[in-house]
Amino acid sequence: MKHSIYIFLFCFTYMLHAQNIHEKTFSEGDISTISINGKNVFKITVDTKPVHEITVHSRVEGENNENIVLVTETKNSNLYIAVKKQPLFVDANDKLSAHKVISVEVNLVIPEHLSMGINLYESDLIVNGNYKSVSVNSDSGNCFFNAFYGDAKIYTRDGNIAVQTNKANIIATSKNGDIKQEEIDSGSHEIIIKTINGNVTVSKSQ
Repeated sequence: MKHSIYIFLFCFTYMLHAQNIHEKTFSEGDISTISINGKNVFKITVDTKPVHEITVHSRVEGENNENIVLVTETKNSNLYIAVKKQPLFVDANDKLSAHKVISVEVNLVIPEHLSMGINLYESDLIVNGNYKSVSVNSDSGNCFFNAFYGDAKIYTRDGNIAVQTNKANIIATSKNGDIKQEEIDSGSHEIIIKTINGNVTVSKSQ
């Protein structure tokens, strides 16, 4: 029994040391746009709610998590968000590096009807809610827009794109992928979807 307890405590302590959690809060104030640099990030999730503050939550998992930092800056009504490596940090390049892989997730809760620009690399993006506009440029990351309302421009090279929305005019193109598009009600919002190799799915939200 004692042996089992020791094992549990060891594993629990290891898990705590193997992850790094940060949270920052900003007053909505004069912030009208949010810019996110998705480099070094595994997944980004953004939710809108009827609130008056912006909450940025990051979770870094992996043995070298202390070498990854959440960077934020406000300037000219824009909130810039990025995850960066410490200047002196060098990735492990040995046979033991497999278990040292760092996983970074960033979650945002923001007021409704803000504008947002996101640059992705391998990050997956999940966007939920009401926005003024959203602009996304992605390399291989997949983009999921759920119950989305607002203008949007979504560009990927290899990433798939799935948009659930209504009352919008949608232009969707894929050079080498498949497009599945349900009929939705037209509206004042415009959503432009372009991908080279990714698949596109458009569905109607209730």
